[in-house]
Amino acid sequence: MPEPLRLGDHCTKIGSGATPRGGKDSYLESGPYRLIRSQNIYNSGFSNGGLVCISEEQASTLSNVEVLPEDILLNITGDSVARTCQVDSAVLPARVNQHVAIVRPNPDEIDPRFLRFFLISPGMQSLMLTYAGAGATRNALTKSMIENFEVPRFPIEVQRGIGRTLGALEDKIDCNRRMNETLEAMARAMFKDWFVDFGPTKAKMEGRPPYLAPEIWDLFPDRLDDEGKPEGWRMTTLGSLTSKIGSGATPRGGKGVYVSEGTNFIRSQNVYDFYFKWDGLVQLSDEDSAQLRNVAVKPDDVLINITGDSILRTCVVDPGVLPARVNQHVCIVRAVKGIPARFLHLWLAQQSAKHWLLGNDAGGSRKAVTKGHLESLPIIQPSTETLEKFSELSSHFYNKAIANTMESRILAQTRDLLLPKLMSGEIRVKGAERAVEDVL
Repeated sequence: MPEPLRLGDHCTKIGSGATPRGGKDSYLESGPYRLIRSQNIYNSGFSNGGLVCISEEQASTLSNVEVLPEDILLNITGDSVARTCQVDSAVLPARVNQHVAIVRPNPDEIDPRFLRFFLISPGMQSLMLTYAGAGATRNALTKSMIENFEVPRFPIEVQRGIGRTLGALEDKIDCNRRMNETLEAMARAMFKDWFVDFGPTKAKMEGRPPYLAPEIWDLFPDRLDDEGKPEGWRMTTLGSLTSKIGSGATPRGGKGVYVSEGTNFIRSQNVYDFYFKWDGLVQLSDEDSAQLRNVAVKPDDVLINITGDSILRTCVVDPGVLPARVNQHVCIVRAVKGIPARFLHLWLAQQSAKHWLLGNDAGGSRKAVTKGHLESLPIIQPSTETLEKFSELSSHFYNKAIANTMESRILAQTRDLLLPKLMSGEIRVKGAERAVEDVL
């Protein structure tokens, strides 16, 4: 192999940002500029989860860390150090905080997409974690460390071919992700119309024509009761519709007990609203997982985070992750027979349910949610026939989404198999292209 390139000699920028004065209190729900933080950076791609906005005035103080299209973003501190992705151009204009570095290669010398794949390759991830762990107090990558990274010296056309080939896999993964978001939105719209807005019942009361198939339309009452809900439906509590509400624990030894193969161990970073995130999933040995057998996750279990910054994020467990256990920050909510898990999940995912659980309705602001809080959450209980029809119809959306997720995992495994071989020169771009064609 020819002598590698020193990264710092072929970049027009390597630098991190800062947090605007005021810290979290300065963040905006909407605004002209996005502030990208470490929680938005994953090796699998850019995540919009927790993305915040800042004002034009705040952005002007960070003008030296303006993010440009195709920039590489690299986490340089903390537990997520070394995670790398390319910015999603849809979030621009944007700035980065002090935990994220912008790496901007000269595109005539290093292809940005190739560089991103190089940085997430197993060898570079291991090297960066070793460098970061050498600090006295916390994991950190310095600017000089990044500048001295050695990049394989491939001709620019070969770099672009590698980026294009691996990128084709990621494009399909991204397509599946967007399709799943649409499927989820369709299921949520149906849930909201039926069980929150009481759309069919109100339409009947107002004499509007049916907008559902006759056999579904007939399931809904034609009037609201004195409490404002469809006649015959009742308000109850989450505890009465579940057979289990309980969180797990971390075996003694903390992160030191994680192993490379074993039972999956779900943590709060795996639970997002409406989807399960595989990044960061760790494993326990048979011995440690046996200690947590009382929090073994089962198919269709609803997972909800009960502490920390991600409190009340919730999803239904991905069947591909089983067998699994949960730690103390994640609670299992298991429906009784006859109650669809998706119904419970979508109820918990509503902002109104989250406000109630956090105590906002009573003027409080809890930092943690207990089993008792969850058990006492008010929830509507429609007729059995209506729930059965909701389960039947929504399963069309969710089964397709599960199939998409399984396909994406196979595509990701193919990418991860090809990546180190391409970077080492073990296989050429043409050979990789044929392997990609086989799975697309």
